[in-house]
Amino acid sequence: MTRPARLDAAAAQALATSLPGWALAADGKSISRRFKFKDFDATMSYVNRLAAVANAHDHHPDLKLGYNYCEVLFTTHDAGGLTELDATCVRAAQQLADEPGAPSHEAPPMLKLYGFPVSNYTNMVELALLEKALPFEYVLTFPEQTPEFLARSPRGKVPFLGTPQGFINEADAILDYLEDVDQTKRLLPEDPQARATVRALMKEIELYIELPARSCFAEVFFGGKVPEAIKSKAREDLLAGFATLKRHARFAPYVAGETFTLADIVFLYSVDLAAAVGKQLFSLDLLVDIPAAQALLQRLGENPHVKTIAAKREAGLPAFVSAVRARLQGGS
Repeated sequence: MTRPARLDAAAAQALATSLPGWALAADGKSISRRFKFKDFDATMSYVNRLAAVANAHDHHPDLKLGYNYCEVLFTTHDAGGLTELDATCVRAAQQLADEPGAPSHEAPPMLKLYGFPVSNYTNMVELALLEKALPFEYVLTFPEQTPEFLARSPRGKVPFLGTPQGFINEADAILDYLEDVDQTKRLLPEDPQARATVRALMKEIELYIELPARSCFAEVFFGGKVPEAIKSKAREDLLAGFATLKRHARFAPYVAGETFTLADIVFLYSVDLAAAVGKQLFSLDLLVDIPAAQALLQRLGENPHVKTIAAKREAGLPAFVSAVRARLQGGS
């Protein structure tokens, strides 16, 4: 039997976009979804019906089952990625779950992401949502200190996430929540040691790279002035932070190894800004000794979701910079 040709990157992305809830793997070679059911009988009913469809097409998914869930992953192994046969079977798998009389499955909760596109932490959360193919509404929101705002975000910052149960603030807590509520596309390893390593890399990048760079944002990006003592400390911390990244990250090709994880999301939206601070403020190329990190930034930049977020950021950047500069000048 002749197998259909492999889908190109654009076609694979279009397939995932057309099927809410299905997540495209970071390498574009597979597509998956986790269906939740009310009980074991409903789960097995769906699996048996899916098996009949798979046999009819002579194309079988990888399945992972539990009491009330079924994870379905399609790829064409002998093509090395996704094909039209996968597209046909994915649509059939979704139709089985949606057709009248089928055992009910739980749709992912509608989430609301509150933030603005120039915020790198908002971008971290948005990329995780897009990679996981979770439905969400983007609510353009800027920090405030009003009582109404503080009731949703206690420090008055963004991002924060609206869920059916309430609000979650702080980007790392939001990323943990997304990982807990949706495991169709995991962004943290299941192995405890590997999971801890990813979390350590995320924390190192935030504490030793993003935060020192942030202390100088006012001067680098907004025309303000930063005290020399703060700049001196930032320079020292950034050099140590990038040395830590070089020692600990694997870049094989991703930060923690072969798989795209949350560490790559934090890396993407921290290291580029820090590198800009190093170059503009200290005449330092902080990535010169880490060519694998430069290669990863370029690789991640080709991700369609990253491109979408970057386009929104570029569109909103001029107005945001003008507003911050006016505020800084007003306070000087």
